[in-house]
Order: sequence, then C-alpha cells, then structure tokens
Amino acid sequence: MKRAASTGDLNGQKKSKGASDAGKKRQSTSDTAMAETSFPRGGGGSTQTPYESKGSLRKSEGETLFKKESKTPTKTPSSAEKAKSRKGQPLKASTAARTKKKKGDEKMMRRGNDIEDLDGTGSEGMRIPREVKPLRFKNVNEGMLLAGVVKEVREAEALVSLPNNLTGWVEVDHVSDELNELIESTLEDDEADAPALSDYLWPGKLVRCVVLSTATVSGKKSGSHKHVAVSLKPSLCNSGLSLGSVHAGLAVYGAVASVEDHGVKISLGTSEAEAFLPFNNIPEHLKSTMRVGQLVEGVVKRVNVGGRLATLTLDEAEMAGAVTKDVEEFSLDALQPGMLVTCGVLKVLPTGLVVRFLSSFIGTIELFHLPSLLNAPTKRDSSGEAFSPITAGYREKQKVIARIIQVDIGAKAVALSMRPHILDRTPPVFVKKGVKVGAIFEKATVVKVDPGIGMVLRLKANEGEEEEGDKKKNDKKKKDKEEEEEEAEEGKPNDDFEGWVHISNVGDGRVEKLEKSYKIGREVRCRISGFSWMDGMVTVTMKESVLEAAVMLYEELSAGDKIKARVIKVDTFGCLVALNQAADSSGVRGLVPSTHLADVTLRNPEKKLTPGKLVSCRVLWVKPGERRLVLTLKKTLVSSPLPIIASYDQIKPGVVAHGYVNKVQHNGIVVSFFGQVAGFVPRSQLDVEGESLEEAYSIGQVVKARVVSYDAENRRLKLSLKSAEEGGAEDEGVGDKAVIAIGEVVTATVTSKTEAELVVKAANGAVGRLAKEHVGDHVGLIGALFEELSAGAEVQVMGLERERGAGGVTRVTMKPSLLRAREQGALPSEISQLRLHQFLQGYVRA
Repeated sequence: MKRAASTGDLNGQKKSKGASDAGKKRQSTSDTAMAETSFPRGGGGSTQTPYESKGSLRKSEGETLFKKESKTPTKTPSSAEKAKSRKGQPLKASTAARTKKKKGDEKMMRRGNDIEDLDGTGSEGMRIPREVKPLRFKNVNEGMLLAGVVKEVREAEALVSLPNNLTGWVEVDHVSDELNELIESTLEDDEADAPALSDYLWPGKLVRCVVLSTATVSGKKSGSHKHVAVSLKPSLCNSGLSLGSVHAGLAVYGAVASVEDHGVKISLGTSEAEAFLPFNNIPEHLKSTMRVGQLVEGVVKRVNVGGRLATLTLDEAEMAGAVTKDVEEFSLDALQPGMLVTCGVLKVLPTGLVVRFLSSFIGTIELFHLPSLLNAPTKRDSSGEAFSPITAGYREKQKVIARIIQVDIGAKAVALSMRPHILDRTPPVFVKKGVKVGAIFEKATVVKVDPGIGMVLRLKANEGEEEEGDKKKNDKKKKDKEEEEEEAEEGKPNDDFEGWVHISNVGDGRVEKLEKSYKIGREVRCRISGFSWMDGMVTVTMKESVLEAAVMLYEELSAGDKIKARVIKVDTFGCLVALNQAADSSGVRGLVPSTHLADVTLRNPEKKLTPGKLVSCRVLWVKPGERRLVLTLKKTLVSSPLPIIASYDQIKPGVVAHGYVNKVQHNGIVVSFFGQVAGFVPRSQLDVEGESLEEAYSIGQVVKARVVSYDAENRRLKLSLKSAEEGGAEDEGVGDKAVIAIGEVVTATVTSKTEAELVVKAANGAVGRLAKEHVGDHVGLIGALFEELSAGAEVQVMGLERERGAGGVTRVTMKPSLLRAREQGALPSEISQLRLHQFLQGYVRA
C-alpha cells in the first residue's frame, strides 16, 4: 500500500488493479523519462506514486542498458538545467502563466543549488543536501509525517509538540477511527455520555501525526498565529505500511479495536496487517488505558505464519532499543516517525549531519536534534571570537543511532533525531526536574548565537533550589561539579538543559546586532515562557517587562485576585489588557467588559484607558483551559475592604460582601460576586417602595449584600440588601468580642472613614459606627467637623443602638447635646423612666 504524497490522496484511496496492470504494460517512450521528472516539495507535480516512480526508473534503466539503437549515450538535462536554459527567453503565455513559470524556474534553480546527486546509490531519487535545514512552518507540507508529543488537552482538541518548536492542533474527530465510531454512537443515544478526550490523550504521550493543512490565522483578540492541523489516525499515518515491511523489532502504531479475554486487538489502519497485544505484554500502569479507540505504539515481538498478524509488546526497554531492520520491501513511504535506525555519517556540515540508513535512505540531523548543544568544545576564530562548532565531534563513516521524526514523501526528505529523550522515549530533563513556566534563571549562560535569529542558553535545573547552610551548600556544589566532570568524561548528559531565546524576546526594544551584544559564555537573566517537548528545550524570554511580571500563566490566577495590567485597546465590547507582556505582545490577556470599566458609565472610555496605561484590576473569573480571563476596573470592587466571595465554599450566613447587579427581574435582582458566584435578592429585601426595579437598579451596579441563607446541595444563595446596609461589620473582625453598650460613653479611635460614616474602635476592641450626622449638633457645622476627623483621631462617643444581626456592632454618636444629657442623667434607658409632659433630649432618626 502506498502513502499519498499530497492532500488529495489522504483519504487512502487506492488505484484499481486493472489500472495498475495497464500502467505496467505501457512502454517508455524515452530512456530519459525519469530524468525529466522533477520532485517539487509538498507532493505537487507528478501524479506517480513512489513505487510507480521506482518501477519506471528500473524499467528505463533496463531499456537503456540493452537497447542497441542508441550507440552514443546522450545526457538529458536536469530540471534545474532546463530552468537555467529558459532564463531570459521570452514567453508568449499570459502574464499569470509567465509569473508562475518564472517562480517555478527560480525554485528549481535554488533547489538544484541546495542538493547534489548521490553516486548512484540513492533510494527513489533521494539526494544529499548541501545544507541541513531545520523544519520551518513554511516548509511544512500536507501529507508530511511527524513525530509528536501531546502537550495540552482541551475539551474538543489537543495541542501536539512538533519538531523545531512547532505546534500541531488535532481535533477530537482526528484521533482514531474507532473513537469516531464511539462518539457517533453516543450522539444517537441521548442518555450516553460522549467519551472525554482526556481519557485518550494526556500531556507527555508520544504520538505520530500526518499534516492535514497549514494556515496563518488572524484574530482580533489573539493576533495572528501559525496553525498546523494534524491527524493522529493510524489509517492515515500507516497508509504506506506494507505486509513485507512488518518484522520482529519494528515499532508500529495503531489503535485499540477491541478488548478480548487475553489481550487487546490493535488496528493498524490498513487491511494488509493487524496486531494483537497480550495483557502479559502491557505494563500495569497502562492496562487501565486500554479502551477502544486508544492510540498505541508498540514493538513487534513476532510475526505469525503468513505475516498478517503481529504480536506486540509495550515493554519500555524493548521499545526504546528496538532497531528497525533492513528488509527488501522497505520503501520511502513505508518509513514511519518513531523508527529507531542505525546510521552512517555521510557528511559533517556546520548545520548538521547527513546520514545514510537502511542501506540506501538519506536523512539529515540538524543541530537542535544532536545529542546536546551544551557539550560542544569552545574554539576561537582568527579574530579571537569564541565559537562552538556543534558538529566538531563527528566524522564521516561514523556509526550513530537515531530515531526518525519527519518523513516528507513529496520532498523525498527524512529528518532524524539523536536527542537522548527521543532515543530513550523518556521525558526531557526539564520535565523530570519539575521546571515550571515562569521560573526565573539569574545566571543562564550563552552557548550559541545565531545572528539575526536567536541564542541557545545553558540553564541549570537546580538554580532555583532553596538556599542551604554555607558548608553544606559548598560541599554540595563541589560534589555536583565532580559529578558533572565525571559525566562529561563518560559522555553522559548532566542536569543542565538548553533554552532558546528568539531575537524578538531578547529585549523590550529592537536588538540590531545580536552577535555583537552577546558573546559565548556571557551570563544573562531569563524567564521560561514555554516548553518544546519534542526538541527537549525550553523557550525563554529576556524582556525586562516579562521578567518583572507577576503572572505568566492563566493557571496562576484565581477569582478575586488583585493584579496590575496594561491596557492594549478599548473597543465596544470592553477593554483588552495584558498581564505579563508589553502592550503589543501576546501572553496572558484579559477582557474588562464595558459594564466594568468604572463604577459609573464612561462616555469616552478610550480617553481614560489609553494603550499602555497601567491599571489596577481584580479577576472576576478565569478559565485556564480555555485561556479566558475576565476582570473588573470598578474601584469599589477592586479596593473593597469587605470579604471577597470567590467560590460557594466561602459562603457563610451573615457575611457581607460587595457584588454587582447581573440581572434585574420583576420580583428581585440577581447579584454576582467573583468566581461566577451569584445569589438572588427578593424584592422584599430591597430598599425600594413602589419603585420600578428597572429604574432603581442597573446592570453592573455595585451593591453591598448580606448572605441570608445558602442551600449547598442546590447551590441556592439568598441575599439581602436591607440587612447589608443596616449591618455588615464582619469585616472589622468583631464577632462575639466586646461591644459598646447602649448609653455607654467611651473614648475611641477612628480606624477608617467613608463619605457617610466613621468606624471607631474602643480600647477594649469594641467597634462602633459613627454616622456623619452624629458628629455635631448644628447642620451647618457638621460638614467641617467631619472633614477634620481622619484615621487615628480620638473621639468621645456614646452607644445609641445595636445593629440587627451585625455581630455586636453599635451605632454611636458624639453629638454634644446627647453627651451632656447622658452626663446629667436626662436620658432614660427604660420605658418605666418616662413621665407625662417630660422634656427629653433626642434626635431625628428618619
């Protein structure tokens, strides 16, 4: 079976046998037919499959060898030479056709300069490249096979780490055909639950991918990003797997088709072969994951008679050491990512290695997939500048072990990796050491500088460990240094790992000459911004704005957190802010809805919230898995001294907190707090009489509410605004502590002040509330007296009344007339003290 080299053949459609036979009967019109066939990247051009091309080549060679008519051998010009010969000649085609032809000629000429012919020993037209180029987004072709590692799983999609820091996106319907059938069956059954994607994929799982499409996607909020859509289906990845290529020791990829009594039946996605995985060959920690539709990568233990049924094992030691054998029926489209092969070095280039494997296949190993970038010897050029030739330790004809990570049939290109974690199928060093995104490294060392591109840094995994005693710390450093030297002598990797910083992340400003500003060996300060599981490297940033940022991940945020953010832009839907980057950078971003820009409605918010402005805000809610963050800029909510309700677990009857009106109904209002906690306030608990609720309350209005009751089972929260205004001193921490008794005169200290009242605290810890109207007797002087009082001032007050349900808080007064009456005993404390026609001192309450 042949794997398609282009998107149109991804469906796995095969040509009929009759058509194939007819093709074989066709006679070659020229002994130069194959030489005239070009192999453009991406699978375009010729419609021949690799097998057909191979057959044509052999047939053409045979005809040339035994043909007697052609006595003088003629050299047929290559496609690149033809392109050169056409250069400068006038074309009569349309403008569009001329432009297309010109671009094709230029591409073929460039390719001719980049590659050279093998000495007659290449397989299926493969050539030795003059330069080893890493995989870039622009070179990712549809139909390309790639090795990957799952790095994030969402509800209906997953993100896969691909070589060279690329990311693939896989939808839930492109995991396996068996999982698709399960999903479809649940859609037909209303009572059945759809399978959770997290049961089939998890971070760190090794997978094989086939590229479906590539695109640059632009969004108003997220900006532009490169999108690589991939499929994990074995039916697509194994489309080139042939019966003759299956042998003991081969690493194969499939999906669980069914769970039997003694093992698991594995579908390889092809009708040519199938596999069986006995329970005895499954490690204990993986047995629970064996469900229909689950992706499995195993090693063939044996092939039964007839070669159609392979018995697999998932033993990690066997899988890590299973070297692919050289069998006759191996073709380019039978190569798979994940295969371990023995290679011979053909060329040692400054950009990597060119190797030969399985007798006749040509592959490349670029610098970032050599065992380590940290162990290269440091040399100096004629000017005295230090440089590290990464490939200096390799020589031609040297034997190395590598694993295939990329197969591009259309471009006839294969890339391999010698990274230790790829060879051993283990997590990278930074995963083993528990390194987290956001970690700061104070002394990272520059190892390699790529002018105009970026730098490779050496990071020490134990740099962030806690400080120890001086002697113990020095002993540990000495021991670590000795171990590192021993490991270096033995060629073993140590705990150091590589970090990559792109030139755009070296500083907040533009860096012109990277190689002049940063020399090899220089120590720099950086912060981890992401991981590349496939490359075994971390991506870092040296931007000062990011180094000083308090937040790097959505996971670090919780509802109710008070943070600083920088305004990106203001739109009709609200204000977009950034938490950990400069205003023009991507990172952790949040949205402030238009109803939360301020306590009052802003007519021209763009004048107040200008791009780049630093603002204080509070998290309303956050969903890290969806990368969604909503915040508020309302000053009352951001600076509220009251308790923050951010989850239903924090709710207790009597607690008073600030919230905002989320919905207005005819029988009450819905008040929301942080963390999407919401409660209902009945009309009877609102301070309105005969007034329309729509007129009294507006969406987004900040209110102070008290918890009346909470039904935890049904999550029903009942609130009151009346009791909140009359009470609410829990935030003062009074509870069952000392109180100011009614009629008691005490000296107290002002602890806080609002526009309407003062909070005072007596020497015994009792708390009282002093309304603005109670600071004096004369209305004309009250304003001036109230302005003079501030936190720390001492006042003499008297208890007037206890607040209902306020936990011991007393309303107090400092009116001179009331204090004198209390001193003269002219204030009755009981009804029995009242007499007819008696004159008493009092005040207007309402």
